[in-house]
Amino acid sequence: KAYLNESIPLVIKLYVNHLTVRDIQYPQFKHEGFSVASLEKPKQYRETLGGVLYDVIEFDTHMFAVKPGKLALGPAIIKCNLIIRKKRSHIGGSSFDDLFRGIDNGIFDDFFGNYGLYPFNAVSPQVTINVLPLPGTGKPSNFKGAVGDFSMKAKVSPKEVNAGDPVTLTMTIEGDGNFDTVTCPELKTKSGFKVYEPQRKNSKGIKVFERILIPASEDIKDIPEVAFSFFNPRDGQYYTIKKGPFPTTVKASK
Repeated sequence: KAYLNESIPLVIKLYVNHLTVRDIQYPQFKHEGFSVASLEKPKQYRETLGGVLYDVIEFDTHMFAVKPGKLALGPAIIKCNLIIRKKRSHIGGSSFDDLFRGIDNGIFDDFFGNYGLYPFNAVSPQVTINVLPLPGTGKPSNFKGAVGDFSMKAKVSPKEVNAGDPVTLTMTIEGDGNFDTVTCPELKTKSGFKVYEPQRKNSKGIKVFERILIPASEDIKDIPEVAFSFFNPRDGQYYTIKKGPFPTTVKASK
C-alpha cells in the first residue's frame, strides 16, 4: 500500500543454488502506472532461504505511482544462460564468479568442452500495490505535489545592495521522499522586485533552488517569506515550512 507519488523501494533478487549461470541480464518487468528509476549496479552476496544457501544477485531502484488504484507490478523476468554438462542434468555446486560475471559481458561461446549453454528465464510472481490518492482534507493552498519527509533551509546574499542590483535567494530542500515532486518554494509576494526563474541543482537526498531577485527601490526592507508544503506519507499529514522574511538593506541606486 502506498500513496500517489510516494517513493517506493523496488528490489529484484535472483537466487541460484547448485547451478552455474552466465550472461545474466538486467530484469525486465511490467510497470504500467508507475514511474521507475534506472536500476542500480547489482549487488552480489549469499543468503540462506528456507534452510538453503543461495548465491544472490540483487537489483535495486525506486519508483512511484502516477495514478491511484490497484496496480499490478511485474512479473519480473531475468534472462540468463545455464552451463550444464551435456551428459548430466546439472553441475553440483555453483561458481559465484561465473554467476556474476555475466552482467554486461559479451557473447559467450554456445558450447565448450563437455558443457552446453542453455537459455533460461527466471520469472517472479506479480505484485499488486494499492495506491491511495492524496487526501483533500488539510491540503495547503500552495501544495504542488511534494510527497515525502522534508526540511528546508533558506538564506539570501548579499544582505546589502543598491536598488537594481541582484540578490540571490538560496533554498535547500533535504529529506527522504520523491524528489521528482519537489518544486521551488513559493514567494509570499513579488511586489517591488524583478524576479527570475529559479536555477535548480540536484543530488541524492537534496535539492537546491537559487532565485535571483532585483529590488526596484530603497523602500525595500526585506526579501519576502518563502513557503514549501509537502505531504508526509508516514503519518498521512500535510506540512508547510516557512522561512523569512529576510532583512535586507537596499540603498538608492547610484
